[in-house]
Amino acid sequence: MHCAGIGYRRYLRFTLLFIRINFCLKRYYPLRILWGFILIIAGLTMNLSCNPAGERSNEIVFSRFPEEISLHSAPLPVDYIMKTGRLEVVDSFLLVVDTWTVDYFIKIFNIHSGELLISLCPRGKGPSETEFVSSFSFYPPGRKIFINDFRKNHFLIWQIDSALQDSGYQPLRLEVPGKYYPLWDHVVLSDSCIGVSGLFRELICRVNVRGEEVGCFGENVMASLLGYPTDLSRALFSIDLQEGILAGAYLFFDRLLICNALTGETICMVTGPDRITMEEQQKRNEQSRWIGYYGKPVIWQGRIWAAYQGAGISTTVNNQPSLNYPSCILVFSLDGTPEAKIVLDRRIQLFAIDRNRQKLVAYSPDEEHGFIYYDLSAYVKK
Repeated sequence: MHCAGIGYRRYLRFTLLFIRINFCLKRYYPLRILWGFILIIAGLTMNLSCNPAGERSNEIVFSRFPEEISLHSAPLPVDYIMKTGRLEVVDSFLLVVDTWTVDYFIKIFNIHSGELLISLCPRGKGPSETEFVSSFSFYPPGRKIFINDFRKNHFLIWQIDSALQDSGYQPLRLEVPGKYYPLWDHVVLSDSCIGVSGLFRELICRVNVRGEEVGCFGENVMASLLGYPTDLSRALFSIDLQEGILAGAYLFFDRLLICNALTGETICMVTGPDRITMEEQQKRNEQSRWIGYYGKPVIWQGRIWAAYQGAGISTTVNNQPSLNYPSCILVFSLDGTPEAKIVLDRRIQLFAIDRNRQKLVAYSPDEEHGFIYYDLSAYVKK
């Protein structure tokens, strides 16, 4: 991980030595030219030794973590069975976005009592209904939920407090240019701007509240490697505007991309032990592709948290890919340095961080399925 810094220091010492010897050889021009050639070859050699073939200069490759922590779960009193979606914890509210529900896509529970407080976002094809939720995010400054309707090409924006207090409350609607669909994921950049996953090599495209494009930033590294648009370059994003960090976790590759949230500049590409290439994935059909290396990352406490399963996790059930859910969380610093592997006693389908109580809240698909939590306070205090 620190090879680049070591190589730089060695190169600097070598350069100083060159200056001293060059001064001594100032009358012998042929020897000075030969010595300069030796310096160039030595610099290239040190650079190659620190960056093996095929690696990016800002790439971190991990195979193990300096710390491994085992945690045991405790049940939450929320009695609800979900299939897939997203979770968010806001104060004492547990927000459940169930993308396969039969009635309402959003359900808000009291996380302490398990009481269902309200159901939002009714499912249907009517003008005030939602057909299918493809992505979800929570915007803390405005306490707003952004829901993308995959089939209607628009976002619905729900303000939590208004929805809880006013039975007649209706969400705001934000139209998005149809060319961005199917929309893989999005992040909220401000009250007046969202970032949707790019069409091709661009990572994020900005869309304002009037549905107008206002520029793109960042590079979708995997799409650039392939040379044309494909679902294989799909990533799930998380953003922390205070930290200025955007993290993107690839579904089909053992890679986590960390970028500057304002400019899109790549800070680091974190690559895991299964270094599967785009060519290898292309050779496989949809039923046999490896999928789901990472879940949607979370940025919290100056760290990036991501559920991780690793290589070969997909299986085929009735000719359809089925995921074997992860049982560990990987923790990275904001510069991509691996910090810890948190081993869980249950498989989890998705998770969120209860920031006030320093807990990891998750939904487990195991036989005793349901909502559980893990206490992170001991680790966070380190």
